[in-house]
Parts: sequence; C-alpha cells; structure tokens
Amino acid sequence: MDDVDYSSQLFWLSEECEAKLDRINPKLAECVRKAQAISDTQIMVLEGRRSERMHEHLFNKGAVQNPTGSPYLYGYAVGLAPVLNGRISLEAEPFDDVAQCMIICAKELGIRLIWGGAPHFDNFQDYVGFIEDVTNQYIDRRRERLHRPFVNMHHFEMGVEE
Repeated sequence: MDDVDYSSQLFWLSEECEAKLDRINPKLAECVRKAQAISDTQIMVLEGRRSERMHEHLFNKGAVQNPTGSPYLYGYAVGLAPVLNGRISLEAEPFDDVAQCMIICAKELGIRLIWGGAPHFDNFQDYVGFIEDVTNQYIDRRRERLHRPFVNMHHFEMGVEE
C-alpha cells in the first residue's frame, strides 16, 4: 500500500487512543491510524485489548454475548467512536463514516475486517455497496428470525484467516 499522505489530515488520535492501539494487533492498529488519516471525522479509540475480568463484568451486564471468548481478549478487536464537536456521536451516520474508512484501509492492508454494525458479513474486503444497506440487511435478518438485533456500531474485528 502507498503511504497515506498525512499533510491534509484533519484529526489525529490522542495519546490515550494511541496507548490503546499499542495493545492490539499491529495490523489492526495500523488500520485504525490510516482510517483516522483519511477521515474527516475525529475518531476515538474506546477500547483495545480487554482483560478477562472486564469481559466477565461486561457479560454480566449484558453488554457482550459470549461469556468466555472475545477477540478483545487477544487484541483482535477495537472499539471506535466518532467525535463531533468534542462529544462522542451516537447517531448511525457518523459511525457509518468511520466504518467506511476502516473498510477502505482494511482492503488496502489486506485485513479481513468484521464490523459490529453488520456482524453477519464476515469479510468486508468483499463488500461493495452502501454501509447503511448492509446494516439494514442484518437487522432485517434478525427480525425475520424473531431475534433482537445486536448492533455494535463501534466494534471492529480483525478476522483470523483459516
């Protein structure tokens, strides 16, 4: 991949965000850094590698689905959020922008990317289309099966090649 031209970069990751990236898989960390470089939205790293104790706590609160395993435990996942005017944005569209930047950079780096906004799609290297459409497909599939959708717009996971 060609080096990203940082001369027009609008936002930079904070030292706190960089510290969280230092604890995850280096390829995934580089994907986040490159996504920030091409994004016109500030990105905050919410979470990197997670301890087993923290994971158990989140499971007990209903914030994660799997009680024993998570890519966060091994540094293969990262939680990201868009920041608009100094506050984390909880609206879907800014998360879609972050996801689009992550997908572009994952393709360039050759990373198999899984996004929590559409967890049924296990490799965004192959996806062509609108981010909103793939999220809606996931929600529709879950509703058709009478299951509540579990949409984690902040979750980005590096898939492990088989």
